Amino acid sequence: MANRYLDAHAQEFSAILAHLEKELSSVRSGRARSVLVENIKVDAYGTLMPMLQVANISVPDSRQILIQPWDPTIIHNIEKAISDSSLSLTPTVDGDKIRISIPSLTEERMDELCKVVREKAEESKVSVRHVRESIKEGIEKDFKNKTLREDDKFKFIEELDKMVLETNLKIKNMGDGKEGEIRTV
Repeated sequence: MANRYLDAHAQEFSAILAHLEKELSSVRSGRARSVLVENIKVDAYGTLMPMLQVANISVPDSRQILIQPWDPTIIHNIEKAISDSSLSLTPTVDGDKIRISIPSLTEERMDELCKVVREKAEESKVSVRHVRESIKEGIEKDFKNKTLREDDKFKFIEELDKMVLETNLKIKNMGDGKEGEIRTV
């Protein structure tokens, strides 16, 4: 008998992992990556727009991000948005481009970023627990309504716990990988 409970909720586990991956990609490491600035909101034409929609973003080397706005008139708005962001980056206007040099992280900043990574991983684990509880409630409800046999109930819960364990392991590996990336100088 297929585990219809897991089948119905498997996408939720995948969504949690995808969300964590997106969250971790926005955490700064010692390397320059365009994803650091892609979602910074820029005041363009009276509307806040993600940087990705108003400029071309490239990474010419591992320590620099190059931003070239499609409309040069908003270059100072982009500069201000980067300066005001929580990334602690200093943009430099170079004609019609903006250059951002990515400084090496201090040990203290590395510790702060690793703490953020662990918090994001823990949030994902909490989400997994919520999904687990939701699935388990469905199994228990069907067992009480006698639409599910006791053997199947325990089998489904065992499969659920196995999926939760696998998902939590993936979360841990993603967090550890990001921490390793942050600590690499």
